[in-house]
Formats: sequence, structure tokens, C-alpha cells
Amino acid sequence: MARGSEKQRKDKNVPRPGGRVFSPLTRRILTVNVIALAILVSGILYLGEYRRNLIDAELKSLGVQAEMFAAALGEGAVSALSPSGQQLVSEISNQIVRRLVETKGTRARLFSNNGSLIADSQRLMGPGGLVRIEALPPPGAEGGILPAVLGVYDRLMRRLTSQ
Repeated sequence: MARGSEKQRKDKNVPRPGGRVFSPLTRRILTVNVIALAILVSGILYLGEYRRNLIDAELKSLGVQAEMFAAALGEGAVSALSPSGQQLVSEISNQIVRRLVETKGTRARLFSNNGSLIADSQRLMGPGGLVRIEALPPPGAEGGILPAVLGVYDRLMRRLTSQ
């Protein structure tokens, strides 16, 4: 019996006819896995290129918007009455900047050559002084523990007042 099992072991180590190392099932499994890996790698490479193209398009768009801002400010907010040459009128430039970014919902700031802030789309000058504009969160979007505590307090007060 020992000789028979020894002979069976030797038969397993003998190469198969046709020189095949892997069985057909093993080759199919490896092929499917290699194809899946190739799809994954090609997708990663494609997304990297796609991301780069999106960033380039965004930079070009920002350049065009900057040129439009400069043209609008140059036409409407420049005063040539100063002795040093042309100068931006701060009230007009603030209104122009605010109107230009209203549709986008973004923030735009305009600085002078020396770095001082001339106009900010989120700040308005009113009769009481400077007013800062901030977008509020939608109602009910507040998170945390405070709304829960206030809700418990409101329910408790309703029960006490109804009795």
C-alpha cells in the first residue's frame, strides 16, 4: 500500500502532456483577474487625466472672469480726476463687484496696489456702518445637542402651561 501511494505521488509530479502547467480553470480565473486589474488601472489613469483637464478648464474660466471684472471696473469705477493719474472709486467699485458675483454666489475682493482692501462682495456700507453678509444654514439644518435640549424644554413648557 505504501508503494501504491508513492507511485501516485510520482504521477502527480510528472508534467502533463502538452506542456501545460496550469489547468484550463486556473487559466480562466487568472485571465478574469488580469482583465479586472487592467480595467481598474486604466480607470485610475483616465480619472487622473480627466481631473487634470477639469482643473485646466477651471483655471481658464477664472482667467476669463478676471478679465471681465477688470474690464467692468475699468469702464465704470475709474476716475481720472486725481493728480496721480487714474484711481478706483471705492463706492462704485464695491457696487460693481457685488453685482458681478451675485449670480455665482461666491466672494470677490478687490485690493489696491499697496494691498489695502477696496471692495468686498460680502460687506456693505449702510447708514449704521459696515454690514457683513453671510449665508445662513437652511432651517432645521442645525446639528448638535442645542436643538435637542431646546426641543425638550419647549415640550416641558407646553405640558406645564396646558395643565
